[in-house]
Amino acid sequence: MALPSLIVLDGITNALTLHDLDPLSNRDVSDFDRRVIRPMLSLTAATAAAAGMRGSGAAVVLLDHVTKAREDRGRYQIGAVHKLNRLNGAAYGLKAVDPIRPGRQGRSTVMISKDRPGRLKVHAAPKPDADGLLTFADLVVTSEGTDPGSPVTVMVAARTGSDASPKPSAEDHREAIDAVRRSRLMADISNLLAPSQTDPARAMSGRKVGDTLRAAGGRLTTSALGAALAGLEADGYITPTTHRLLRRFYVVTEDDDEAEDADEADSRGSS
Repeated sequence: MALPSLIVLDGITNALTLHDLDPLSNRDVSDFDRRVIRPMLSLTAATAAAAGMRGSGAAVVLLDHVTKAREDRGRYQIGAVHKLNRLNGAAYGLKAVDPIRPGRQGRSTVMISKDRPGRLKVHAAPKPDADGLLTFADLVVTSEGTDPGSPVTVMVAARTGSDASPKPSAEDHREAIDAVRRSRLMADISNLLAPSQTDPARAMSGRKVGDTLRAAGGRLTTSALGAALAGLEADGYITPTTHRLLRRFYVVTEDDDEAEDADEADSRGSS
């Protein structure tokens, strides 16, 4: 059993009420931190080894909302100020710039509201805005279609120094679209190699994968095929050289998330 590397609580207000704690109470937020969050952060390599688990420790991400009244918002989330004050690490906020919607590219600005180690501020805008937030990066979400299940690419574009609010460039847009297309190709290759997961004799060379996809009507360049195969190999989805599927790759939709979870559960059950 592996130690989780990432733990996400979505959202913190619901988590507090689940434990019968008041999100408006600094005392209750402190109690929640002690009872729930700190034990998660204490999951280290040593505790993992003692429990017979693998891993080096978990990062904990807490998701929350801000108040609706912009003039009362500042750097803080909704509820008790101790949510931010207790934090050892970084706190970020999102400011909508271009709407995120199907078939379009949208953008939000990633802002730093707290950076206790001080390692992030050197990469942010030099001066905070009126709310005390430092501009840090752009969250760019590109949707390739309006149909349910259309591929979506999420990219974080870092800022540099005094660069306050650049628009995503045409190159950023092309890179996002290329990433979507590469993911779809990786899913096609995964589907093609699916029989080899249980029958190693049905593994294929890279050339045969390309020839088979082209014969099925796919428009495929050698460089695109190479990038997709390299991505699948690097992340442990297929074996190198003569490619056999090790685990399924899915283009991310809600249905595919459930399918991949089931596939990984089957792999654990058979190992």
